[in-house]
Amino acid sequence: MTKSVSKKVLALAVSAAILFLSMSFAADNVHAAEQVKVTVSAKTISEFDIVQKEITVTSDAFEHFYPDLADKDGKGVTYADALVAAHIDKYCDKFKSNPGGYLKFSNDYYAQYHSISVVKQFEHSKVGLYYNNQKLASAVNEEKLSDADFLEVVSFEKNYSECYSRFGDKEYAGIAGDDIAVKIIADYCGNSYKPNNGAELYTVDFNTGALNKLSKKADGNGDAVLKFDKKGTYYITAKGKVTYPDWNGNASTANIVLPLAKVTVAKAIKLKKPELKIKLTSNKKSMASWSKVKCAEKYQIKYKAGGSGKWSVKTVSKRKIGFDRLRAGKKYYYKVCALVYSYGKTIYSPYSRTKSVTTLGSAKRLKISAESGKYLLSWHKVAAAEGYDKKVRSKYEKKWNTIKQGTKLSESKFKTIGYMPGKTYQYRVRAYKSVGGKKIYGPWSNIVTIKRY
Repeated sequence: MTKSVSKKVLALAVSAAILFLSMSFAADNVHAAEQVKVTVSAKTISEFDIVQKEITVTSDAFEHFYPDLADKDGKGVTYADALVAAHIDKYCDKFKSNPGGYLKFSNDYYAQYHSISVVKQFEHSKVGLYYNNQKLASAVNEEKLSDADFLEVVSFEKNYSECYSRFGDKEYAGIAGDDIAVKIIADYCGNSYKPNNGAELYTVDFNTGALNKLSKKADGNGDAVLKFDKKGTYYITAKGKVTYPDWNGNASTANIVLPLAKVTVAKAIKLKKPELKIKLTSNKKSMASWSKVKCAEKYQIKYKAGGSGKWSVKTVSKRKIGFDRLRAGKKYYYKVCALVYSYGKTIYSPYSRTKSVTTLGSAKRLKISAESGKYLLSWHKVAAAEGYDKKVRSKYEKKWNTIKQGTKLSESKFKTIGYMPGKTYQYRVRAYKSVGGKKIYGPWSNIVTIKRY
């Protein structure tokens, strides 16, 4: 009986132990490998191994392929993990079957610092520098990475004096056919230097890393102006020399290590010219409107009074605008263009045809004379007038009355009917014209007074 109980207890203990181990294993699996997405470029002074590839990196990549150094790798996703992921991306199964043939690590020299060093990468026996977001990284097994980090792996070719270099911006943008200004900066031990005059510019094939030489060169400040005739995404780099003070303060000249930048070139935008309409809304106001232009963000309208050589300018988002304070008897000119802002540049359409409006002037020099019991009114003709509004009142009344009866002798002469003897009358005249079914009136003429005896 005792033996039977002991066996049962033992069986239960074993089961509990198995359950505990299973639970521990499951708990470990809950904490899956971390992963981040980074962009990686790998280069020498003459070629690219990888051109801005977006790579997913897991925190167990290094440990999986280099288990003997696993205890040296830091927590989370490190630069060492990224190096492994980049080699897998480039070499695939070739790397997986022979990691050391492409990427090799050592902890001999840095063992006292709990760090490891790279002694081979991308099949290059000379290794160099590691940058994260253009800052020199710490030891590859200690540099922790985050999403969207920008990594640069530098392999030296001849010696360790070659200078890391970069463009002033990681990305440039412009329009096909327009100038795009870029800047090259060399870096030695965290200090920036201008490359020597004449650094050559190249485009880089994104897939193969092959270089294609451009006709442009950088000046002694590292500045260059590029131009691409077609839209697209380009990658650019440069080759050249830089002179800088070495550790002893002596001038040393070395190669710059291929900088890399992305250039996005948009199709040249051609805006059509808008169709302009202009009209008077009163003799002191005008309204300009125009047709919509595809891709336009704003519109620029120019206007001026006749006789003035200088145009005034207004930029608006709407497709109409009013103008006031127009002067009587003046001609005003208007023209409009569309515009769009693209990559720091303002692109304009051709201007519309120039349109004009003329405000009505006053009927100047109004005169009156008596003739056969009637009054003859005469005045100077007003340009653009379609007709004239004529008013009369008794001298001592405030209200003006429209003259409805009489004889039109010409555009600027009118004979009234007779009025009561012994009364004094006053007359005034103004020009008018119709705009969109609405009458627009000019200013009143001078007032003339006459008394019938």
